[in-house]
Parts: sequence; C-alpha cells; structure tokens
Amino acid sequence: MDLVHYTEQKCRVLSDILFLQAKMQPNECIAIWKQKNYTYQEIYRVASGLSMKIEEKVGRKKRVGLITSKSIDYLIGYFAIIMAGGQVVPFDQELTAEEISREMEYCNIELLIYNDYFKYKDIIQVAKSIYLTEVSYELYEKKSLNYKYNTSDINPDKVALFLHTSGSIDKPKRVMLTHRNIIENAKAHVIHMKLAPKDKVLITLPMHFGYCNTAQMIAHLLLGGTLIILDGIFSPHKLLNYIEKYRINVFTAVPTILSQVLAFKARDKYDLTSVKQITFGGAPIAVEKLEMLSELFKDAALCQTYGLTEAGPRVTGVIPQVNKKIDNSVGSALPNVKLIIIKEDGTKAKPFEIGEIHVKSPGIMKGYYERGEETLQVIKDGWLSTGDLGYVNNLGELFLNGRIKNIIIRGGINIYPEEIETYLMKYEKVKQIIVEGKPHEILGEVPNARVVVTDNSITTKDLERFARKGLAKYKIPSFEIVEELEYTYNKKIKRKTSK
Repeated sequence: MDLVHYTEQKCRVLSDILFLQAKMQPNECIAIWKQKNYTYQEIYRVASGLSMKIEEKVGRKKRVGLITSKSIDYLIGYFAIIMAGGQVVPFDQELTAEEISREMEYCNIELLIYNDYFKYKDIIQVAKSIYLTEVSYELYEKKSLNYKYNTSDINPDKVALFLHTSGSIDKPKRVMLTHRNIIENAKAHVIHMKLAPKDKVLITLPMHFGYCNTAQMIAHLLLGGTLIILDGIFSPHKLLNYIEKYRINVFTAVPTILSQVLAFKARDKYDLTSVKQITFGGAPIAVEKLEMLSELFKDAALCQTYGLTEAGPRVTGVIPQVNKKIDNSVGSALPNVKLIIIKEDGTKAKPFEIGEIHVKSPGIMKGYYERGEETLQVIKDGWLSTGDLGYVNNLGELFLNGRIKNIIIRGGINIYPEEIETYLMKYEKVKQIIVEGKPHEILGEVPNARVVVTDNSITTKDLERFARKGLAKYKIPSFEIVEELEYTYNKKIKRKTSK
C-alpha cells in the first residue's frame, strides 16, 4: 500500500504506518534478516505485544532506550515504543558502558530494550530493561491477541525520536524529532528520489543513523516495500552477494563502502542489474570513483545527497537519472524544503557565491533536548543554520565547500572533537589537548589528538589505554605528544583543519 501518493489513509503518527500496512497487505514481506522473511502482520503483532510489555514495565508515554545490532529487533523495538506512546532513544551499539550510562542519565530513560545480554549486562543491572530475542517473538505475538491499536492520545507534533549529535562527554546532546518531522521528511525523500512501491532496499548503514531511520526504514515502509538487512560485519563480497541474491533495487552507502567495493577484485562477477539507484553522502568522493561505479552499476542512477540530523535529516538529493553527467553536486532541495546561502556579511548569496547553508522545512527539529539556548542559536524564524558551507548554481543545485563546525566524518560517521577532548582531559597527566581530523585514504578522515602532558614518562600507549576505557572504538584518536599548542589571537587553542 502506497501511503505517500494515495492519501485516503492518513498517517498521523509513526506507528500508523505499520498498523495500516499490516491491515492492507498483511502477508507482504516487510523485511528479510538472516535469510528469513518477515511479513507486515508478523512484525505488527510482535511489536504490539512488546508495546504491552513496555506499558506493564513503565507505563505509557515513556522515554525508552533502544540498543540493538542492525537487525529486525531494531524495527520491532522502534514501533513497539511508538505504539506505547513513547519516545525512541536509539544508541550506537559501539558505545562503551560508561557512554551509555551518561546518555541514559541525560535523557532520563526509564527503560532499555536490548538484544545482546553479554554486551550490555553491566548496564541492565542498573536499569529496567527488556531483553529482545528471536525466542521472545512468539510470546509477544500471543500477547498481542489482547491488543487494540489506539494512538489517539499521541500528538503528531510531540517528540518521537531522540537522535545523538554533537556534545561534550559531560553534556551529551540529542536532536528531538517529532512524528510529523519524520513522516513529512520521509515523504519528501520518496517523491524527490522517485522511489516506488515494492522496491527492495538494502540496509547497509547502522539503523540508529538519522538517514537510515527516515530515508530508508520509514520511507520504504510508507511505500509498502521490503527492507533487506545486511547482518553481521560488512564486506564487499557480502554487499554484492546480497544485491544479486535478493535482487536489490536501492541501497544507500557512505563513500567508504563504495571505495571498498571498487577495490574488490571480484566485483565484476556479480549480477548487479537489479540496482536502479544508489544514494550516498556524508563525505567527499572523487568524480573518478563515481565514474567507475557507473561502469559497475550500469543500470543505476548515482545520487549524491545532503542532510543533517537537525533537518530530519534529508535536505537535498540528485534526482535519479541513469547516465547523468557526474559532478560533485549534492542535488536540489526536496519538496517543501527551502534552501538559502548566507554570506559572511549576513546577506543572501547570489548563484555561485559561497556562504553558510540555511534550511527551512517541515523536517526541521523541534530542538536540542534541554538545550534551549543552543536551539535558539541555530534556529531563527524557522531557518536552521547548518554550519556547512556551500553555493547554489543557477539550476538550484547545491555544492558543498566545507564545514564551519569542527565535525570529523570517519567513514560517514560524525565524530565530535569536543567530546573526545572533554573525556581525555579527565586524565590527570594531560595538560592540554586538541583533536582534529586528518586525511585517511579509505575512511576519508580520522581523529588525531595533539596532547601536552605534565609528565614526560607518559607515552601515546598510556593515552590510548585511557581512551579505550570511555570512548567507542571509532572515536579513539591517534596520538601525538607535543611540547605546546598554538593559540589564536583570542587565546583559544588553534585547530589545524584538514578541510
């Protein structure tokens, strides 16, 4: 059932999508995971039963943490929380126990849903939790026989999802997106990217990413499509094998993944003719590599996109067209998305003039959780200041020119230097520190820390050991011990950017 173009059936809140699809096409496949097909009706029933369990544990309309591997469990947990009138707070499964505890405290989470006992056993001992496993699906399906779907008490303009963004170790930060934000942003993505009902989409990115939540999961479920979840550790062989085996039509990747595919010697041995669209973004990629991809995926449109968590996240995209002239454009604005470029002097830029990208759309966040002042700094009169630099050509296509913010993008994952710096300053023998991005051939860029220490016996190995105690693996920087750091004219430590 196409809930985007055929509007007789309205989606007020996110769980309406699953409810309506289960009602209109109960036996259609919603997802394939670990070679098993799941129908819309099956997932609706399991999520319904789990929502009842959530309400038994903590009551209705509560904030619930969701920490799972890339799996069907994420889909079930997500909709169960929404059905219970709650707010979904997804966690990166690579976070350490210390990082998860800080986030749970900051977000006032009352319940945690997880699917890996051994990985999270330290956390669940200090929090109410629900262990979600394949064994429990049948129990929740039986429980759902007493369930009556009713979300009339949920306001579409209330927060549905808390997504992680920049913040220090001591002060995490979460973007608040409402039901309306996500649904409208997903619909705009579907229309702009010309996605179709029955499309099979391959999920390659972590499911807690804003892009995956909105532009893949919600967008394709609105269309009644099928999600194929790439389980386990990524490899080029696995990706190409899934495409051939399941006749994948659409997939999204970061440049790191695409570069690995191009470096894979056996890439030409697979049947990739089912792919009609590849969307990508998050980091630069050379035009030469895109031309090689166009040769490999001969029937696919290569569509670079742009967005950010605060915008829902989708902002622009290259409209699909096979054999389109390849350049570095990230496309034009999605339907109902307004885009302007503001120059350094505060005036609106003309075509080809560089400035900060500002966005207005129904997808713009409600704000940063418990960060009213910071929200007002980035949203003025409904316009979001993105912190990204770019220009628009005379055709309305956006081109990126760098970032005002200090974000490091490692393989498509945002890393915030201030978070790493705050944590490492807890090490008593660290006097000063600055974390910056440095170029990396495969990952685009990685974090690097220049550190001034108070004790000459301290080594980079000591710093690395300390970092591993409280930072997710992908956040751990390479280290340089230096005698001093440079300062700007106003006495701030000077960053050496790689951009």
